[in-house]
Amino acid sequence: MSNAISRLDALDSQRRRLVYERLWYELTIAGRALWSDPDLGDAQKLEGLKWLNEIQHRVWGAHQNPAGYAPRISLACCGLTLSKRPILLATCSDVWTKR
Repeated sequence: MSNAISRLDALDSQRRRLVYERLWYELTIAGRALWSDPDLGDAQKLEGLKWLNEIQHRVWGAHQNPAGYAPRISLACCGLTLSKRPILLATCSDVWTKR
C-alpha cells in the first residue's frame, strides 16, 4: 500500500483524478462480484457492501478534491477498511487479479 501511496503523491492532480476514477470503477466491479458470490450469505454480502461503500466514499472525496486530499489519508483508510474485512479484501483481490 505504501508504494501505491508514494506513486499517487508523485502525480499531478489531474492524473491523480484519473487514478481515483479508475479505482472507483474497479470498486463497482468488486461490489457486483461480492453481491453475486454464491458462497456468501446475505449478511456477509451486506457487510461487505457496506464497507465497500465506505471505501467508495473516500475515493470519491479524494477525486473531488485531488489537490487537498492527501493520498496517504485516503488510501490508508481504504487499506484499513480492507484489512478488517477479509471477505471484502478477498473479493477485491479476486476481481483485480482477474483483470
